[in-house]
Amino acid sequence: MEYRYGMRLRGFSPGCQPKEGLLHREDDTTGRYHDIIVYDRKLTDQELSDYELDDLEYKSDAQRVKELLERNGYNVHMGVKYLIISHEGYSIGADLQPDPDEDNRTDCLFFSSNKNTDGFLTNFAEGCPEDEEEYILDAVEEAFLEERRYRDGRK
Repeated sequence: MEYRYGMRLRGFSPGCQPKEGLLHREDDTTGRYHDIIVYDRKLTDQELSDYELDDLEYKSDAQRVKELLERNGYNVHMGVKYLIISHEGYSIGADLQPDPDEDNRTDCLFFSSNKNTDGFLTNFAEGCPEDEEEYILDAVEEAFLEERRYRDGRK
């Protein structure tokens, strides 16, 4: 198995990346990183911090929610602390906040533009188990139903 890491602050050079398990260096075609380095092992959190590297396999909770929704036919715009989700002419939002009780988890509050609704709260766990995917999709659909009722009732 190969593990890819982005070099945020400097390019590939002696002493600028861990030696153990290094397979090769690649150009970053996105322009986001100086270089991409590939290893035959997963680097430790300490190595990522010491060498200022990004794990390119890691996806944030928000990114996983975005990909899940896009796979299910929704259009999603991702901001730093929010998602805007569009479908069939309607839009809802999702407020993203770190879960105060759990590391590596994010609370997602899906809401319609109806200010009277409390929204639909779900925890999106690291690894996104299948049952949580279904729960998230149900919460998003509930928010869209509320948005449709609210918007169609205003006309």
